[in-house]
Formats: sequence, structure tokens, C-alpha cells
Amino acid sequence: MKSALCSRTTLLAIVMAVALAIMWVEVARAQVTGNLTVGGGYLAHPIGVQEETDATYLYQVLNLATVLGSRASTFKLGYEGQATQFGSDTQLGSQRHGLGVEWFHGSKDGRFRLSAGAQAAVRRQDDYYAAYDHDDMFAYLAFKKFTGSRTLIKGFAGYRARTYDELPEESSAEPHAQLEVMRFSDNNSSLGLRVRYGHKEYTDDIAPQVWGISNSPSTSQLAARLSFSRSLSPRTGLRAWAENRWKLSEFPHVIADDFYDSPILDRYAAEGFDLFTAVKTLLPSQWWLEVGGNLGEHDYGEILFVTAEGDGVSRKDTVVSGYLSVQRTLPKSLGQPRLNLMAGWRDQSSTHDWYTYSGSFASGNLFWKF
Repeated sequence: MKSALCSRTTLLAIVMAVALAIMWVEVARAQVTGNLTVGGGYLAHPIGVQEETDATYLYQVLNLATVLGSRASTFKLGYEGQATQFGSDTQLGSQRHGLGVEWFHGSKDGRFRLSAGAQAAVRRQDDYYAAYDHDDMFAYLAFKKFTGSRTLIKGFAGYRARTYDELPEESSAEPHAQLEVMRFSDNNSSLGLRVRYGHKEYTDDIAPQVWGISNSPSTSQLAARLSFSRSLSPRTGLRAWAENRWKLSEFPHVIADDFYDSPILDRYAAEGFDLFTAVKTLLPSQWWLEVGGNLGEHDYGEILFVTAEGDGVSRKDTVVSGYLSVQRTLPKSLGQPRLNLMAGWRDQSSTHDWYTYSGSFASGNLFWKF
């Protein structure tokens, strides 16, 4: 299985290398565009456990791209860089760098669009969390199609391969797909249904030994989201969605007399629902104000989490959160950046005491497009 992952990763790397080589001569003559985000914030519980130090953080995101080709069919070569620095000696800082290529093709009437792409990326953690450094290879194929005057259908199929050097049992392959249908009405409202399926397999030869099973550990999940939006007035809009996630196979984990463990928890580890709603309105001086909230319940199923006494207990979280955000485009003299400010509160009640907490969060950033 490890050799299959390596071969797929190698194939993606070759495809990207060939595409980059073909476009290299043209890139020097092409125009480079991009965007830059600089921001910071505060988290009362940065990793989501009860007994931890709150922390402030700074972050930066840079995207650069150049587009080659005709209007109907184009190639896009891009770089994406992200960096985060955390205070309070939490050692949660990280950086990620990715290089990708994408292809876009659209019909003359603009009602159909097809795209495909691949990206190679590296993520590096600070100090204590350096063992979680990993490399990513991602590829996708997507489409978007308008049928009639009121229906939009879009979807994609993707494949992600992730490799950990120091924790090979975490190396994985994740094929996944998503399909969404949106219906627009005359009263400035829309209704959408999105279905997503994902399968994740831990591909290194050592994974079965670590997670205590005879075959390659794997898990899969199905999620469905129903979304709604409506314009309440020329200056105010409402959006809401409800999502449910089902585990089709249990997340890999170990249960022993005095030992409980699992791979790094991610979206596949829990099933349950989330409800979200928000109202956005345009205030004087072109300030956008949004107020929203979320209610969710996340059940980790058969996975057991160790307690201070060394016992293993199940975990189910109930999450309630709310936020307020404002946005405004600043003057040309500053480069017309978009200012984004947000503050909110999150309360989580869990069957495991370590994961019961409440606290505030806040963030702000400036976004430049060039």
C-alpha cells in the first residue's frame, strides 16, 4: 500500500513538473497577480481543551498567480504561502508553502466550466509540534453548469496524499467527492443541497501495527448540507444551513487495558450535526455588519479518550457559538485593502471534562488584492 501511495504521489509530481516546464518560458512574459492578508487574533482555547493557556497570534497569507492561454481555455500557475505565529509559549506556530497548476475551460455562453489542478505543498510546525511536519500532494477535477435559468449544478472529485516522516503511521490517502445543486427563485432567495463523500486510508506499512488491526486502517464519511439564503431588503440578507455527517466506517483507534489512542483527529473522527445562521446588512459609510451563530453536536463514537485517572471514556460535544463581524474597503491611498474584524464566544459542553470549556475569540485582518 505504501508503494501505491508513493507511485501516485510521484505521478502527480511528474504531471506538475511537465506542466511547469511547458509554461516556464511564458511565465516571464505573463502578468503576476495575487493577494496578501495580514492579521492577528486571540483564542481563549487554541487547541480546544479545558486546561490550556489562552494565546494571541499573528498570521500572513500570500497568493501569487499568473494566467496563460486564451479566454476559453487557460492555465494558472500559482504559489500559496501561509505563516502563523502564536504567543504565550504555546508553540503552535506553523508555515505552509504550496506550488500548483490549474487548467480552466469554459463554454462560449459561460454556462459550463470545467477545471482541473494539482498542488504540492509542505507544512512545518514550530518546536514541540515538529513531529507533525508533513508533505501534501493534492489533485482535483471540478465542473460547474447552469441548467435553465435558475439551477446551478457543481461538483468535484479530489485526491489528497499526505506523508509524515517522523510519524509514518499518520501518512494517508484521501479520495473524496462533492456534488451540489442550487436553485434560485424570483424572490431573491436560493436553496441548495450539497452531498460529500470521503474515504481515508492510512497507507504506511507500519499503520496496522500501530493501530492494532490486521489490514490497512481506514475510515469513511458521508455528509449532507441543506442551505438557504434570502435577501430581506436591498441592504440586508439572511443565510443559513444545516449539515449532518455520518460515519460509514469507524475511525481507527486502539483500546487497551491502560492505553487509548487514535490517529490525529480530523473531520472523519466524529459524526453529528451543525446548524448555522447569519444576517448581514450594509450600514452607512459602506460598513458591512454580520451577526451569526452555530449549534452543533459531535459524537466520537467508539473512540475512547483517556482521563486523569487513566480510564477511557467516550466523548460527545455540544457546541454553541456566536459572532459579530464588520467589513469595509479602505481608501485608495492605502491600496484599497478590505478590513475584516470579528469577535465571538464559544461554549462547548462535553461528556469528557477535559473538553468542556467556554471562552472568547477575536480576529482582524487587512486583505490587499493586486
